[in-house]
Amino acid sequence: MSNIKIAFVGGGKRMFHCAENLGKRGFECALYGFDAISDRASSTRCASLYDCFINSSAVILPLPLSKDGININSVGSKIRMCDVFSHCPEGVPVFAGSISEKARAIAKEYNREIYDYFEDDTLTEKNAYATAEGAAMLLMQNSEKTVFGTRVLVCGYGRIGKYTARILQSLGAKVTIFARREVSRVQAAIDGHCTLEPEKLYEKINTFDFIINTVPANIITQKELSRMSSSQGYIELASKPFGIDKKLADSYNIEIIDGSALPSRYCPESAGGYIAEKLMCEFERSGII
Repeated sequence: MSNIKIAFVGGGKRMFHCAENLGKRGFECALYGFDAISDRASSTRCASLYDCFINSSAVILPLPLSKDGININSVGSKIRMCDVFSHCPEGVPVFAGSISEKARAIAKEYNREIYDYFEDDTLTEKNAYATAEGAAMLLMQNSEKTVFGTRVLVCGYGRIGKYTARILQSLGAKVTIFARREVSRVQAAIDGHCTLEPEKLYEKINTFDFIINTVPANIITQKELSRMSSSQGYIELASKPFGIDKKLADSYNIEIIDGSALPSRYCPESAGGYIAEKLMCEFERSGII
């Protein structure tokens, strides 16, 4: 496959390892926007988008594609989405993760086909587990106690919430699940966890050593914040608008531990490998290989 060139633009260590993984499978991988990442690489670093894209069979963009709706999610210099799509060779498929409607609209303006590799249950499942492992790591790094016996409130019982609760419980933590939907609380109870109803959150919120949020909604309001203590740990895993208002939390001296992009921060080689596996399927489907 050495005659098949794959262009990578932007991203962090996760996408760097994705390129390295594909390089080991025989692809020629070209990188643009990875100057802040380790120089030890088998992939070719390019000085321009033109050099990166020329003769490429596919263009790979990061997960998530963009954080601000304008620039490619990247470490270092800003790379505008419009520049990427305008320079992409015609007819070459573009793959990215977690693509917003705004990004799709920009791609459409330049008549570029873009595919979301994160719309895959296998990849999102692996990503969720990696996030949960990273959350357990953050808890240990920010605590002076063992996980065993630590009282943890996990907010939300989706993929990430379930795996986070399972890992922490296996380490001996006393895990309680807060969920707004009764069916989620029933599932959590069946899985062996204590549960907490919305109407009891204010009463009980100060009884936990750590709160880990996975819900992208302000479920912890000023009422609950007024009852919390600065000694409690709060780990935010959710995307905007987050589980708590950050400015409001700061006014109550509640520190928010950033749990964003944990797979890329905690286990970039594994996370990049997961994406590479998915891309191999996409390459076969698209006729690239």
